[in-house]
Amino acid sequence: MNVFWRWLARGLSPFLKPLLIELLEQEQVHLGQAQADSERSQPTLQEPILQEYVLREQLAAEIAPLVHEQLINQIRVWGDRDRLHISPTAATVNTLFNTASGQITIGDHSFTGHNVSLLTGSHDIHKQGLARMTDYPTQGRDIVIGQGVWIGSNATVLGPCTIGDHAVVAAGAVVLAGTVVPEGAIVAGVPAKVIRIIDVEVD
Repeated sequence: MNVFWRWLARGLSPFLKPLLIELLEQEQVHLGQAQADSERSQPTLQEPILQEYVLREQLAAEIAPLVHEQLINQIRVWGDRDRLHISPTAATVNTLFNTASGQITIGDHSFTGHNVSLLTGSHDIHKQGLARMTDYPTQGRDIVIGQGVWIGSNATVLGPCTIGDHAVVAAGAVVLAGTVVPEGAIVAGVPAKVIRIIDVEVD
């Protein structure tokens, strides 16, 4: 198996790794058959190398969408999934989305670390027992995340909240409801506060 694909397999989730390994083994068999056929037809030295290159490119093209699909499928949604709007260029790993009380929107090229929670849902602390558990707002607590936002691992964002373009939410931070994170700001802590405004490089 190619060294690169072995490295990729180690870095993937346990859900996708067996599938990747199976695909690679199948392609290795196909490559061996192609080389055997080439030897029988007395190929030049370049033909097996070219065949391996073509197979590798085909495998990469097949695996890329599988990786993307696996990453998308790792997210968890509590509430109406139609309220979740993630840009195709965003990456959310295993984020937990709670859409019970509002919409969640994530802009282009924004991404999260592991175990991030974006929560629109809330409960009334003045109520007790079953009422506290089951009586919650169904709207008005939207979370809007702009473009190029980085939300670090284990951060929690409570709606309603707006995070401006290119902002950074530090790992472990808790962004409270009602917060507006300025564009290009770094927020950290519990509760999260602005610790720095960064100069965003323009491509």
